[in-house]
Amino acid sequence: VYINEFSSFTETSGIRLYPNNNQLPESVKQKIGNNTIDVFPWNIYMLLENKLNYLPRPVIQSYSVYTKHLEELNFDFYNSEKAPKYVLYDYASLDYRYPLFDESKVNLVLLKNYNAVETFTLNERQIILLERKENAKPIKLIFNKEYAILSDTPLIPKKDIFYEVEFFSTLKGKIVSIINHAPEIKFSIKKNNNGTNEYRTSNSLLKSGIFSDYQFNSTEEYLNNYKNILNEENRIKYYTFYPVNQEYYKDKIKITEYKITQ
Repeated sequence: VYINEFSSFTETSGIRLYPNNNQLPESVKQKIGNNTIDVFPWNIYMLLENKLNYLPRPVIQSYSVYTKHLEELNFDFYNSEKAPKYVLYDYASLDYRYPLFDESKVNLVLLKNYNAVETFTLNERQIILLERKENAKPIKLIFNKEYAILSDTPLIPKKDIFYEVEFFSTLKGKIVSIINHAPEIKFSIKKNNNGTNEYRTSNSLLKSGIFSDYQFNSTEEYLNNYKNILNEENRIKYYTFYPVNQEYYKDKIKITEYKITQ
């Protein structure tokens, strides 16, 4: 069926996108106008079906940004004058990953250089409209220090510090990576209220970096950060990182700290 559809393709085939049931509120469309816009983490259809001026980042969907190199491409784009004026933001991820740590450096730019100007609900999801600040300044990550910790050792996050976390594979782990895929790593977040949340990650994602001394459990909590409303119960006591199978990684983890400045 997919192949047969090519026979009916024309330069105006896109007209099938309209009309549709995914229209944004008029107030949102009027605010955006013809300004450039991107979407997080992946709902590009919202932009296309509303005929918005879509300005994609180099790697267009967050779940595809799974290495440090790909992360840097998007970070450099957002950390420059090329960045879109607006972003439609849905605080979500896949495969039990922590949303803030998918494109963590871009999330850092969004939190520092954008304001939340409107919220609305679409398809039962709360969406935030972010607008780039007029006085936006590039984010700088200044090397602070490098050290090693043992797997399962708590990492206590500090405000305005960005962490790169790197595991080292054993010989068995390297062989498994070649034959199958990189062995799974998990991390947990321990909060002030003693609640613990566990997430899936990978060595590549951890090397891309993490930050924040508060956890956001929902779009509403993420939004509150723009309002400077932070729930002390969600302050992070510490992170812990650990491989699902200890045989595949060495005991020591390398931590590299950077000071976040503008």
